[in-house]
Amino acid sequence: MALQSARDVPLLIRSANASSERRITPSWSVAQLRAKLEPITGVPPSCQRLTLRLPGHDEVVIEAQDEEVTQVGHWNLQAYAEIHVRQEAFVSAVGGGMAVENMSDVWSLSFELLPRDTTRTGARARSDGAILLNGLTDFNSLCIAALAANVTFNIGWLVFLFLIVTDLRPPSALTNLTDTSAVPKYTMPASTYESLPSSVLAWKKAQKLGRFDPSLPEHEAQKIQNLWDEVGTRGIAPGRRCRLGDEDTRRGTVAYVGEVEEIPGKGPWIGVELDEPVGKNDGSVGEKRYFSCGARRGVFVRPERVEIGDWGILIDEEDDDLEEL
Repeated sequence: MALQSARDVPLLIRSANASSERRITPSWSVAQLRAKLEPITGVPPSCQRLTLRLPGHDEVVIEAQDEEVTQVGHWNLQAYAEIHVRQEAFVSAVGGGMAVENMSDVWSLSFELLPRDTTRTGARARSDGAILLNGLTDFNSLCIAALAANVTFNIGWLVFLFLIVTDLRPPSALTNLTDTSAVPKYTMPASTYESLPSSVLAWKKAQKLGRFDPSLPEHEAQKIQNLWDEVGTRGIAPGRRCRLGDEDTRRGTVAYVGEVEEIPGKGPWIGVELDEPVGKNDGSVGEKRYFSCGARRGVFVRPERVEIGDWGILIDEEDDDLEEL
């Protein structure tokens, strides 16, 4: 009979800079959980203080003596419980100075000094041997505090003290690790991109696609000629009544036939003065006027959208209906 692994449990992961719902596998080790939480919260595994909040229960610290073996399921995970990830910094006094992990402004930090043989788990649990320190910013102050507390240590290039550093600033004062607006962005110069041998641009050049197609001018000229042929075939000319597409409510009179430089795309555009104010302009594009009409009664379309015919003026037809009532 095959063994079945425990189902994933949906949990709410919360930290100073992130909050999201994640599915956690109970068979993960605590070390695996810490590694997976780093890209979510931005807190390195060595500096994470994990606590589990279950409904109706006190907050429980997630830590173990051997975190490579202890599974997360040991804490009886429940759906939509909360795991809070707080950042702690560990400082070790080494020889003539201090090695600091993730230490910010020292005046905003709380220090705890522990004996050399204290394990990291014990340090997180704040064992009875801890000495609360404040405002210690140099190695000499640490040594004096250690001597006063009868902490045994060996001077030399050995780690002899455990110092826990906790940032006391509120979340609003901490660095926002998810805000990328202030991060300098690299913009590649156009000349550099054009010189790259394996870019999309280089591939288009090699395949002669798009603007690199030697027959492109011929194709463009043929498209323009097809548009002019459409104008002749449909009988489009200034003064002719028309409607646009199959929309019977958009009737009007052709007011312009020709190029419009301000609109992308070469070839003829048809300017139509509409009966109703359902258009885009007043016959002008930008600062150039092509015909005159009321506000929102002008529109420019391609020839294939114009249907020439004896279309009556909409407002006149409505007046006739009212007279019959």
